[in-house]
Amino acid sequence: MFPESRPIPNGRQLLTVRENRSERIIYPYRPPGHVNLDEIFERPVTLSTERLLLRPVREDDAPALFAIRSDPLVTEQYGQEPYRSIDESARWIRGALDGFSKRESMTWALTLGKDDTVIGECCLWNFGQGHRCAEIGYELRSSHWRQGLMTEALSAVLAYGFDEMGLHRIEATPLASNAASRGLLLQLGFRHEGTLRQRIPFRGRFEDQLYYGLMCSDRSRLPASGR
Repeated sequence: MFPESRPIPNGRQLLTVRENRSERIIYPYRPPGHVNLDEIFERPVTLSTERLLLRPVREDDAPALFAIRSDPLVTEQYGQEPYRSIDESARWIRGALDGFSKRESMTWALTLGKDDTVIGECCLWNFGQGHRCAEIGYELRSSHWRQGLMTEALSAVLAYGFDEMGLHRIEATPLASNAASRGLLLQLGFRHEGTLRQRIPFRGRFEDQLYYGLMCSDRSRLPASGR
C-alpha cells in the first residue's frame, strides 16, 4: 500500500527514492523529525496514483462537491445532513483554502486521471503540536464506492504525510456505524485505539465514535503488499 522509501546518497545531498509498481519518485530526503513548515505550506502539492490525481481543491469544484455532499448515502457516513445548495459547498471550499493558508489543513480533490471532475476529497487536518500529528478525513461519491479508489488515494496521502511532512502519527475518527471506513483503515494498517460511546448526535440518536491511529513506525510491520 505504501510505496517503499529509502535514503540514497547523492554527493552532499541525500535523496529519497519512493517506488511502487507504477511510479518512481525522487525528492529531497528529510531526516526523521525534520519538518520545514515554510516549504510544506509554500504551495499546494499534487499527488498521483495509478488511477487517480489528487490535486488542490479549487473554488470551481463547488458543483462537483455539491453532487457528493448532497447525497445522504455519503453524508450519513459521518453523521451530517446533506447539503441543500451549491453555496454550502462553496463555503466549505473557501474554508479548506483558508485552512491551508493558515497551516491548519491541506485538502486534495480526487479526480480520475485526465477527467478533471471531482469524485471525492481527502485531507490532513487537526494538526497537533509541531505538526507531528494529524487527522485524516475522506469522502467519495457513492457511484465510485467499492472500487478500491479510496484505498489508493489514502495510501498516497499517508506516504506524503509521513515521508514528506515528517508526521509521526496520523489519526482517523469514523463513526462506529461506518463499516466500510473501519475496514479501509484496518487495511491501511491503522489500529483501533478506543471508542467514545454515544458521542455524535445524529437524527435523534447518538453514534459511537471510534479512534484509529497509525504511527510512522507501524508501516515497517506491514506486509509488502500493504506498504
